[in-house]
Amino acid sequence: MLIQLKSLKLRNFKGLKNVTINFGKETNVIGENATGKTTIADAFTWLLFDKDSKDRTTFDINGNAIHGLEHEVTGVLNVDGIEINLSKIYKEKWA
Repeated sequence: MLIQLKSLKLRNFKGLKNVTINFGKETNVIGENATGKTTIADAFTWLLFDKDSKDRTTFDINGNAIHGLEHEVTGVLNVDGIEINLSKIYKEKWA
């Protein structure tokens, strides 16, 4: 089975307001400290496994919390030639 990550879109996820990353055959994610590299990995693992990249289920996807925002990660994968679209949205519940 061949699985390729084609793109990730992050909306209000850990301090990133609206970012889309298109992945090619080989994509390197590089940058200075605190520029979002780990956030990209966290978004991907949260989308698939409901955990961050360090295997934690209790992590802050809000960053600096602004109440009422929806947090969303959308991914496009190619699985054996078939395009799969995944999306996960986190919403706060208010009583």
